[in-house]
Amino acid sequence: MPDEGQQQEGQQQQEAPVALVNADGTFAANWRDSLPEDIRADKSLDVVTDFNGLVSQHVNAQKMLGKDKVVLPGPNATDEEKDAFFTAIGRPATPGDYQFALPDEMKELVNADRLKDAKEIAHKLGITQAQFEGYMKAELEAAGLAVQGAEEQQALDMQNGIDEMRKRFGGAYDERMHIANRLVHEICKGDADESRKIALLEAFGNNPDFIEFVSDCGAKLVEHKALIAEMTQDTPKEAVAKLDELRATPGFITADPATGKLLAETDPAKKKAILAEIDKLTLQAYPETRPPRPGA
Repeated sequence: MPDEGQQQEGQQQQEAPVALVNADGTFAANWRDSLPEDIRADKSLDVVTDFNGLVSQHVNAQKMLGKDKVVLPGPNATDEEKDAFFTAIGRPATPGDYQFALPDEMKELVNADRLKDAKEIAHKLGITQAQFEGYMKAELEAAGLAVQGAEEQQALDMQNGIDEMRKRFGGAYDERMHIANRLVHEICKGDADESRKIALLEAFGNNPDFIEFVSDCGAKLVEHKALIAEMTQDTPKEAVAKLDELRATPGFITADPATGKLLAETDPAKKKAILAEIDKLTLQAYPETRPPRPGA
C-alpha cells in the first residue's frame, strides 16, 4: 500500500500543466483548445505557427497603435472635421493645387475654364490628387472615343452620300459635283472670307437632295450661259426624259399621223440618228443594266 508521500507525488503528476509549445518553439497540436472559446476560432490565429510568430504579431500590433489615425467623419460632422479628413487622405490644400497636364490634342475639348471647374468640384468633394488624375484620364479617354465615333460616323455619312449621288447622277457625277461646287463658289465669292461657303458645304456637302438641287440650278445656268461650264453627260433621270422624247418622235415607233408612214420609209438617216442617240442615252440612263432598245 503506497504511503502518503507516494500519493501526493502521483497527484502532482496528474495535475501537471499540458505543454503548449514544443522544444523547437512550434505550437503543440490542438493548442487552441486551451484558449477561451470566443477567440480560439479567430482567423488572425491562422497565420501563427510558432511562439516567435505570435510574439512578432503582438509587437507589430503595438507599433501600429502609435501611427497617425484618420477619423472617418460621421453624418453630422462639421466642415472643419471633413476638411481635416480630406487633408489627411491626400486632398490638395486648394483647388488650384491639383496638377493635371492636358494633352495637346485635347486642349480644344477641355479648355482652361472647364478644367478650373473640375478642380473646384473635386476639392469640394474631397478628391485626392491621385483620384483627380484618374478621373481626368477617364474623362479624356471617353471624350476621345466620342470624337472618334463622331468622326467615323461623319465619314460614313459622307461615303453614303457619295454613293447615293453616284447612283443618281451616274456617269454625270463628276460634272454635276463640279457644277454644284462652282455654283456655291459663285454665290459666296463676294464674302470677305470663305466661312459661309465652308459652313454650307459642311452642312449639305454630302446631302444628295441638296447637291441634286444645286446641280440642277447650275445646269440651268449653264444652258443659259450664266455659268461657264460644260456638260457632256446627262444624269440617269435626265437621260430617261430625253429617251421618252425621242421615242415619241412621229414615225419612230408608230406611223407619223401626217404621212401615215414610219421614219424608216420617209427619212432613214433621221431614224439612224435617233437610234444612235437612244443608244448613248440608254447607257447614261441605265448604267448597270441596259434594257432592250425599242423600235430597233
